[in-house]
Amino acid sequence: MTTAAHLDMQAAADPDGPFTHGYALIEPTTIGFAPYLRTLTLHSCTPLILAHRDELMPKLIDVASLEPDQQVALTELWREEPDPDRPPVVCAWIDSDWPLAELVRHIAHYLIGPGADGRPVLWRYYDPRVLSLALVVLKPSQRNALLQPMRTWQFAWGGHKWQIAGPALPVPEAGDPASGWPTPEQWVRIDRSEIVTKVLHRLPVLSPEEVRNLPGLLDRILADVAVRGGLSNLDDLTDYSLCCLHYGQAFADHPKLQEVWPALARHEVSWAEAKTCLTDADYRGLAERASHPIAERI
Repeated sequence: MTTAAHLDMQAAADPDGPFTHGYALIEPTTIGFAPYLRTLTLHSCTPLILAHRDELMPKLIDVASLEPDQQVALTELWREEPDPDRPPVVCAWIDSDWPLAELVRHIAHYLIGPGADGRPVLWRYYDPRVLSLALVVLKPSQRNALLQPMRTWQFAWGGHKWQIAGPALPVPEAGDPASGWPTPEQWVRIDRSEIVTKVLHRLPVLSPEEVRNLPGLLDRILADVAVRGGLSNLDDLTDYSLCCLHYGQAFADHPKLQEVWPALARHEVSWAEAKTCLTDADYRGLAERASHPIAERI
């Protein structure tokens, strides 16, 4: 049985040579950044209910079916991920023993389902910007279900390559795969992935260990501020998260900030106004006490 530890993000190196097996998972809405991919055979992972929007659904490339020069070109595109100046194109390289048709069906299965309010949502879980946070939020049993066919799932995020070990279970004989779909409570946290991405773009280059810890750290910071209330704007939440990374828990717990927070929760003051309660001397004191590794490098 695959444990949570096996499903943690582990740093992965670029391949020594071209990929010769496995599957590349492509985001069609960004394929314009890598038009060469349009010359390859793309297999759509499309739920039946979204057949009319097939062009927007993720595509799989069967690497073993490519000519050697195509494998080289695809691998070079993978080496370019992640590119800080554009969204991901090659979202994953997947090692799986499942037949192509079964893998397509599995990926499509988890693209649509009920959101936090029960209405259908499209979940681009395969996007590294979403997956990096979802891995923190989902329970091990859910991650096992989501990654059921995979030996490994590699993706590029935060300036580094990562891999997750999947359970590599056989194709089920009948019925739907076990549920890896988020619960309503989990959706609240997963929907914060855009904030995590904005925070990451404003941080300096981080080590693999710092990047690996970042989603869990931001998940806790954002859960705490959600309980406090008062912040809902994307930019405000991004700035608050950066302050917490920079100065640590002492920033969130600063007495002056705590004093003004009730007014912030009642929307009587803005976040920018609330921050002015801290003087330059307060910020210097916070900086001197900051101890988180990320904070030391901002």
